[in-house]
Amino acid sequence: DFDAAGVRAAIKLSQGGQIIYPQFLEIVMRAGCTHYEVFITGKQVIYFGRKGEFHIEKFPTAK
Repeated sequence: DFDAAGVRAAIKLSQGGQIIYPQFLEIVMRAGCTHYEVFITGKQVIYFGRKGEFHIEKFPTAK
């Protein structure tokens, strides 16, 4: 099953520099993510589960 909280946790770990990309992929796959799409101009990433579930993550804003 898709676990949006697990996907969000992986994103936070990655953004914080606590994990590298292969680890990120492993965590989001364990959270049920089958694929994701990056929309550069839309400034967001959509993570998808196998039953049509999804999580939208907006790009972080500059500080």
